[in-house]
Amino acid sequence: MNIKANMELINIDSLIAVGSIVIDNFLTINNVRAMKKNGSNGGDWFVSLPQSKYLNEWREVVSADPKIQSKIKDAVFQDIKNQVVSTDQDFPFKLKIQKVDSGSTRAKVTVTYNDAITIKGIRVVKGRNGMFVSFPQEKLRYGEKDYYKDFISIPDNMKKAIERKIMTEYEKQQNQSKQIPVSR
Repeated sequence: MNIKANMELINIDSLIAVGSIVIDNFLTINNVRAMKKNGSNGGDWFVSLPQSKYLNEWREVVSADPKIQSKIKDAVFQDIKNQVVSTDQDFPFKLKIQKVDSGSTRAKVTVTYNDAITIKGIRVVKGRNGMFVSFPQEKLRYGEKDYYKDFISIPDNMKKAIERKIMTEYEKQQNQSKQIPVSR
């Protein structure tokens, strides 16, 4: 049995990825989810096949025997693994940071990847727990919970590297603007 997964990395709360699997180029199952187990830091996870809610109870729409479930998990894991870029890789991107003070937004950021693709709408935001980077996103509904889906999908380790670079450059700009020349 040939199983191929096509997953989109999400990484919100316990949801790692969502997508579809194709079995023997014949049967496509959508809404397959890779989920973190409760209390897990990411190492312990499982694959959830489609379910529907009926009278406040979740019920399986698709089930598979344990051998096939294991093959599905392997295919999902392989697809996710193929999407993740090594953190040691040199990231070919340039930043343009424009300082603003509008509500909680402290800066607007443009990232140019490989001198060819430009991502606008990234912001440095001051939140309740400190500063963070916010990528362009839209509000979606997942079950009974709202979440924000990024318009762009970047592997987590690359996204974290971009966030670190943005915060480092933003802090450099902040420190430079705070330096007051001393007259003698």
